[in-house]
Amino acid sequence: MPGIPTVSATALAVRTSCLFAALLLAACAQAPGTALPSSSTAGGGEAAAARTAAPPRPTCAEAPPDLHARQRELAAEINLARTDPRGYAGLVEAHYRTLGPDKILRQGPTLIAMIEGRPAVDEAIAFLRGAQPRAPLVLDTCLSLAAQQHAVDRGAVGGFGHVGSDGSQPSERAARHIGGPARCAENLGYGHESAREHVMGMIVDDGVAGRGHRQILFDTRFRWLGVGVAAHRTYKTIAVELLCI
Repeated sequence: MPGIPTVSATALAVRTSCLFAALLLAACAQAPGTALPSSSTAGGGEAAAARTAAPPRPTCAEAPPDLHARQRELAAEINLARTDPRGYAGLVEAHYRTLGPDKILRQGPTLIAMIEGRPAVDEAIAFLRGAQPRAPLVLDTCLSLAAQQHAVDRGAVGGFGHVGSDGSQPSERAARHIGGPARCAENLGYGHESAREHVMGMIVDDGVAGRGHRQILFDTRFRWLGVGVAAHRTYKTIAVELLCI
């Protein structure tokens, strides 16, 4: 799918990276007594932590959806990075090989403008090379219902945010579908063309202080995963990752 186009001096198609510095958004507040990560991020990616304490019990009574191939692909890519971070470092290195000192990533006729550029990429590679493998997350249909709900909801409205049109927060949406309190964190990504581009964007976390998306993806406490993917009114695509303990 196309990313977010701008026009370059050479008239080539240009997409911004998954982060947009002009649009800073605060993530959901962290619950007292919890240690789940949260972050305030620039537009193309957002991370939010849960506000409830009990672990989810994915036993929803709703008929499980037939997960779309893109949802399964994204879940598989997340688990590839978690279970083999050192191997994934090589994929990140290769993907950003054409990144120049001008902070422009060149992918054929497409140019992707980054905020930090090479320092953020090198930091991500170093993190992956030094990381221990994490257990794979279990892709859960109940949590995926919650993630898909927000993807469709936010995609129809446009813009950014973890708060649903009904005022719901990530863990509240998860709780509705698992039939009990949930302790979750949520990552949002916009305008990515593929699952790999999305996950790499979350790991590099270009322009995001604290690398909140990366922290969530590699948090060892998470066990369950819900994934939602939908069209986005403003940025073409939105991907929702709902990670729960």
